[in-house]
Amino acid sequence: MNLTRRDFVASVVGAGAALGLVGCGVVDSRAPVGSTRMSSAASRSSTGAVRRLTLRAQPITIDLGGTHVQTWGFGESVPGTPLRATAGDRVVVDFRNDLPEDTSVHWHGLAIRNDMDGVPGVTTPSGSSCSTTGPTA
Repeated sequence: MNLTRRDFVASVVGAGAALGLVGCGVVDSRAPVGSTRMSSAASRSSTGAVRRLTLRAQPITIDLGGTHVQTWGFGESVPGTPLRATAGDRVVVDFRNDLPEDTSVHWHGLAIRNDMDGVPGVTTPSGSSCSTTGPTA
């Protein structure tokens, strides 16, 4: 049997794709989307403290080495001021949008519901402001 370079590459790619699919795991089709994430969030310990934070999207002017430019930011700086909480605190974010366009916030590293993290008017409310109560930090 003669194995050409093309046959070899095709079999290696096929084997890699098969291994990649195995890594995806088995999904329980009866489980609602996000149920694992929410059950893990519900099982976290809580300090009982509620941390209320404010986030404002607004047009700002920043100094780029002597050149002043208009941009959009959170707060009055780029990057915006970090929002901080202690592990176990319940976080409530009051978001105010003072931009001329709808916007949303994507929360990196937090296990939150889809309706708190997404596209304005689709998974998050459109408009000028909203309040989001996230899971325990």
